[in-house]
Amino acid sequence: MTKVIQDANINSKVIRDADINSLVTRKDVDELIEVLKYGGTRAMQMDAAIALGMIGKQKAIEPLFKMINNPYAWIDIRVYSVQSLGRIGGKKAIEALNKAAVYKDIHGRTEDVEAIRNAAKTALHLLPPSKKWWKFWK
Repeated sequence: MTKVIQDANINSKVIRDADINSLVTRKDVDELIEVLKYGGTRAMQMDAAIALGMIGKQKAIEPLFKMINNPYAWIDIRVYSVQSLGRIGGKKAIEALNKAAVYKDIHGRTEDVEAIRNAAKTALHLLPPSKKWWKFWK
């Protein structure tokens, strides 16, 4: 437990000083994931979620999905994480979006649950169909 607290303290200065635009330009997915997890402000975490979707690396799928399932994170960060999964696409992202589409919150806040589910359903609907899908229907 102490190691986790120490790691969070070490990272907090780096995260507090993070420049999201610079991280996007450099495509620094690892640093953006750290900002998403431990961001100094809510706005920084939202920006990190959006940036991860813009960069589109598969490496970001798991941290984004974990953020969606974090019932203590702000709902807007969680919804942006859902949208970023839709932007990344691919098999793993689709699996994560399907799980988010039937999300259940331990707190039972229906507005949050509906926001996550609706964002996931919209993202799934907007994903371009795969080439295999088109071959199946021809």
